[in-house]
Amino acid sequence: MGGTIRPLLNPPDARSFLLSQLGNPAVFLGLLLALIVGISVHEFSHAWMANRLGDPTARSQGRLTLNPLSHLDLLGTLMIFIIGFGWGKPVPYNPANLRNGPISGGAMVAAAGPAANLVAAAVVGLLIRGYVSSIDTATDSTTGAIVTMLGIVVQINIALAIFNIIPIPPLDGYRILLRFLPPHIVPSISWLEMQGPFVLLVIVLLDQWFLRIGIFQAILGPPVNFLIRLFLGL
Repeated sequence: MGGTIRPLLNPPDARSFLLSQLGNPAVFLGLLLALIVGISVHEFSHAWMANRLGDPTARSQGRLTLNPLSHLDLLGTLMIFIIGFGWGKPVPYNPANLRNGPISGGAMVAAAGPAANLVAAAVVGLLIRGYVSSIDTATDSTTGAIVTMLGIVVQINIALAIFNIIPIPPLDGYRILLRFLPPHIVPSISWLEMQGPFVLLVIVLLDQWFLRIGIFQAILGPPVNFLIRLFLGL
C-alpha cells in the first residue's frame, strides 16, 4: 500500500489533531464516518449480547439496531472535538436478567463492544487491502481519498476498542476486570462505580489540556498502532 494510510494516533494531542484536520475533506469525512460506524457498532453489540444472554431491556428501548440515531450522544460527540474523547448513549441492561450472572454476564456484555470494533476494523482493513492491491492510489486522487476515509474507519475503531478496555468505569474494561477479580475484592472497589467517570475525566483533562504528559499516548499508542499496521498491512 506504499504508506497511503498512516496511523493517526502519533500526534501527542488528540484534540489538536482532530481540530487541525477539519480543513481536510477526506480526513474530516473519514473521521465523521468512523465515529458513526464505531459508536453504532459498539453500542449495538452491547445490546445484542445483553439480549442474547436473556435481558430484553436494550431491545425494548430500541437499542438493538445499527441506526446511529439510536446510539449517538450529541454532547459525547462534541466532546471528541473539545477534549479529545467522547461517548455514545449507554446501553441499558438489567444484570439480574443475564443468564451467566451479573458479573460474568456483565463482562460478556462489556466485552462485546470493543470486540465488535476490532471485527469492524479487521473487515474494513481487508476490504481496503484487496481494493488497493490493483490500483495506483498515488495517481488517482479520488481513490486515494476513499482509501484514506476507510483507513480512518479502521483506525478509529481500533482506538475505540483499546480505549474502552481501560479498567475505569464507565469504560468496558471495568466490567471485564470484575470478572477476573476474587469476589471478596469487588466490594472494596465499588466506589469506582460512582467516582470512575469523574476520575476518567480528570485524567483526560490533565493529559490533554494541562500537564500534557501523554499518558494515553504512552499506554494506548503502541497496541493501537500495532493493530493499525496489522490490519492495514503497513
